[in-house]
Amino acid sequence: MTNSDAEYLKKALLRERNARKESEQILLEKSRSLYESQVAVKQAQRKLELALWASNESIWEWHVESGNFVVRRFNRFSDSTVDFTYTLDEFFATIHPDDFENYRLQWRLHLDGCSENLDITFRALREGEYKWIRLRGRVVEESPEGLPRRLLGTSKDITELRNAERSSRLMASAFSSSRDAMLILQRDKKIIEANAAFYQLIGEKVNKSNLDFNDYIKLSEEHIQELKFHERVSEESEVRTVSGQITPVEVTYSKFMFEEGSSSYLVAVVRDMTERKNAEKHLQQMAMYDSLTGLLNRNAFQQKLSDPNVAPERYSVLFIDLDGFKAVNDTMSHEKGDELLVAVSSLLGDDCLGHSITARWGGDEFIVATETTDEQQIITFCRDVINGMKRIGKEMQLPVAVSASIGIALFPDNADDHQSLIRAADAAMYQAKSLGKSAYVFYDESVEKQAQEKISLLAELKKAIDNNSLDFHLQGQFDQTDSPSGAELLCRWNSPIHGFVSPAVFIPLAEENGLAFELGNLAIDNAIRFVQILDEFGYNLRVAVNISPLHLMHPDFVTVLQEKIAASGLYPNRFELEVTESSFLGDEIRAGNIINELRKMGYKMAMDDFGTGYSSLSYIRKLDFDVIKIDRAFVTDLESDYKAQLLLQGIISICNELGVETVAEGIETQEQMDMLQRMGVTSFQGFYLGRPVPIEAFIDSLKKAE
Repeated sequence: MTNSDAEYLKKALLRERNARKESEQILLEKSRSLYESQVAVKQAQRKLELALWASNESIWEWHVESGNFVVRRFNRFSDSTVDFTYTLDEFFATIHPDDFENYRLQWRLHLDGCSENLDITFRALREGEYKWIRLRGRVVEESPEGLPRRLLGTSKDITELRNAERSSRLMASAFSSSRDAMLILQRDKKIIEANAAFYQLIGEKVNKSNLDFNDYIKLSEEHIQELKFHERVSEESEVRTVSGQITPVEVTYSKFMFEEGSSSYLVAVVRDMTERKNAEKHLQQMAMYDSLTGLLNRNAFQQKLSDPNVAPERYSVLFIDLDGFKAVNDTMSHEKGDELLVAVSSLLGDDCLGHSITARWGGDEFIVATETTDEQQIITFCRDVINGMKRIGKEMQLPVAVSASIGIALFPDNADDHQSLIRAADAAMYQAKSLGKSAYVFYDESVEKQAQEKISLLAELKKAIDNNSLDFHLQGQFDQTDSPSGAELLCRWNSPIHGFVSPAVFIPLAEENGLAFELGNLAIDNAIRFVQILDEFGYNLRVAVNISPLHLMHPDFVTVLQEKIAASGLYPNRFELEVTESSFLGDEIRAGNIINELRKMGYKMAMDDFGTGYSSLSYIRKLDFDVIKIDRAFVTDLESDYKAQLLLQGIISICNELGVETVAEGIETQEQMDMLQRMGVTSFQGFYLGRPVPIEAFIDSLKKAE
């Protein structure tokens, strides 16, 4: 080989080596570019998967040829994925039957090219329960013939979103349709949103803009500050309407934020209190005044006498009992008896004896307190009353003689306090009756004789309590369907010496002489016994027991009551404990605490004689009574007194609104029963429905009713 050949070969090899290196370099760069592209694709896919995971979405894919429906779901606790493979029929089987037809229609329309994208909302089974799903996607690959080959898309569980939207719609509907005015306010008290009830309340056009809440209702900044410590606050206020009318309202404020970290807003609910205020006004009037005569009632009278700003240093009390009233009621009618009471109230109106006040004490008893202490003036007045009674009897053409027995006591000559003075006048009145009625008696030593008779009666009462010889009867209570709903336990005493003694006599006598606790416990024992007997006969009725103020306030009352009930094996809810407003006089807080404690134990608590007290309405507002027993005074006047009807309807409406049962006492006619049923009274009691009878007779009446 020549040198030239060798040189040529050397150059050829060098060119080949350089070409190979260039090829390898190009291949390396191509490989690196391909690798980087693959990495970028994987990273993009990974980012997409992470985004879908973060948004709680799944990826789905359907292959037409294989028929497989693949769903790639993301683990809720990590960013890993799990693939689930179904046949299309298997996937369709998870769809709620009510949503399936729409789903299949939308699916078919997209496959046929009638829609560019697939977007369906439906319910499907997920982990054993139906969830709302939104499925979106489209055809991403077609066959050469243009037929769908592969579909790809995402699906998302939107159950929480649907529920939130539904709640929002419900809240918006409740807001707009509420009968109470509702508003959303900015912190500067500008109204953002208000419902139609608010515009109606203020007399303004609906949806008028740029309204300031303070132009209509004064918003207390003090109450707004309380929202820092409470979820909501309420206050009574007034609305000034566009026409200048003032309307009493109750406003409840609460604070909320649309989203975390945003500015807070106020929600105000404004309730028109006009009807309630009017009802309260009427009821407060009834709490002070006797509904029949218009005179002060007993509690209001005592309240005035106990007020040092009202009672003078010296005064007289005249206790007046009508003679012949019972005969008028029995021989003529209760209406005629009421007419007599009204006529007497006109005779005994305020200032009938100098500067004086007059009250109806109860039944056929009246009481007068006067600054006059001159004996001759008082005697003249008593004679005028007695003669006036006789004149009234003639004018009314009564078949029986009516008159008055009057007892007089002087303060401070005959007593040191108003209650003792009233008792002294009452004792003098009984002495006047013993003189043959139509008489008046000043309290003096001779009244002691009558006191001795009380001592004899008291001794017999103690013996009757100790020997358990008092009789206990049941008077039925009936619901709106005339079915028995319960019974009231009533005590009766037929003394071997004194004969039948009225509960109105022996119960106050027991209370005045320290026997209230023993008598009350005896009543509870009999109530337990009667409930057990009723259970034996299959009658699951509640028995009401009257609890006197002294019994209620006794330090051992609750303990002894619980021991007796526990020993009986009965539940407290089988018993209704009735208390009167007098239970609260003297220690309102303690009495209220006892009543609330008894309610928590399960006893049904009832306010008896509602409407006769000075503050009945106040107590029902302060305490959670289960039952309100409407005094017979309302029922007696019901048929003829339109005001009584309005007031009674007011009581019943308030009780119904508060969820408190009502029991009407003293029903004596079908007409009264019909009216009370229409008014919405819960239960009914009275001679018309059944008199108090022994337990055996009561059981018989229940059997007959069946």
